[in-house]
Amino acid sequence: MSSQQGFLFEGTAFPGKWDTPVAQWLETLEPRRFFRIEVACNRFPLYRPVPPAGESIMELPEKLVVAIDGPAGAGKSTVGKLLAQRLHALYIDTGAMYRAIAWKGLQQGVLPCDGNSQPLTLGQEAQLTRLAEITVLRLQGEPFDLHVLVDGEDITTQIRTPEVSQWASVVAAVVGVRAALVAQQRAMGTEGRIVMDGRDIGTHVFPNADVKFFLEASLEARSQRRFQEECNRGREVTLAATRAAVAERDERDRNRAVAPLVVAPDALVVDTSDLTPEAVVGQLVDVIALQNSPVPPAETP
Repeated sequence: MSSQQGFLFEGTAFPGKWDTPVAQWLETLEPRRFFRIEVACNRFPLYRPVPPAGESIMELPEKLVVAIDGPAGAGKSTVGKLLAQRLHALYIDTGAMYRAIAWKGLQQGVLPCDGNSQPLTLGQEAQLTRLAEITVLRLQGEPFDLHVLVDGEDITTQIRTPEVSQWASVVAAVVGVRAALVAQQRAMGTEGRIVMDGRDIGTHVFPNADVKFFLEASLEARSQRRFQEECNRGREVTLAATRAAVAERDERDRNRAVAPLVVAPDALVVDTSDLTPEAVVGQLVDVIALQNSPVPPAETP
């Protein structure tokens, strides 16, 4: 990427050197409504006023693919839904698709229901691959009211159980299952403006995505979030057990043979440990606005 200098204010990019007087001027307007981030790829300092809820500060192309990757509990789903709302984009929860195949595998006896996720046999992998190939998956509804339909049956609630969660990462590592679902995901990506989250979106599903983000957070922060989610669903869990499950999921995701969880070279990494989902979305919107507000190269003296 060519070296450029400039800054973004209220969705408009300005060329020129960022200096202290500019920063001080912006901060006198409403200090608590501004924050600054550095975009590693081109070092643009960004200041952005927080816009009214649901409003965007930029003009976007009709076709736009935003990829969000990261480990369990990093906030991908919540941030992805909020971002899709802001961008008026289709939200695609790829994790829900793998959960759906895991659920169907449990229902049909391909996977055991004893809670012991042992390595799969070749026969089980073949059966799961066939299920992924013949299952009609549909995601419909608004980002925060997204329904998952399997062969016409709404299983939105059923795929969020600890049992399905435990098997989802195992199923996602099956080569044939990934091939079948990635084909569906890529087809969805041709439908217009989309926000898709997962663990290999920017590296495998859409390596040429228009914008890529990688959300990360400490194991402690991610475990606490998952623990709270389970408690809110009325399930009896412990923080220690939740932490162990998250750590186990990390190990599987980062070491699977096919499309492991890694940071894409051109992705912006955001640590969400101490940030609210709204603050994270604000940072992502800044980057997307920057990429859609061309800044002329700074003049060379």
